[in-house]
Amino acid sequence: LVDRCEGGDCLPAQHGDLDKRDGLATASTITVVVGATAAAAGVLLLILGRKTERTTTTSVFPLIADGGVTLALTGRF
Repeated sequence: LVDRCEGGDCLPAQHGDLDKRDGLATASTITVVVGATAAAAGVLLLILGRKTERTTTTSVFPLIADGGVTLALTGRF
């Protein structure tokens, strides 16, 4: 478009192409900013979200009742 528009003046037939170019430029800028922000937030959550000590306790035991036998799962996370 730069080669077709001499002195910054474009023909009316090229205004649609210029509008499309400007819209795509805005959309790509917004997409890059949102993506970079999401990536930085993900890295920050990975760093700050780590626990130094994890205590997880789970147990499975049978329950016997009049209707039958079932298994129960309990746990602490």
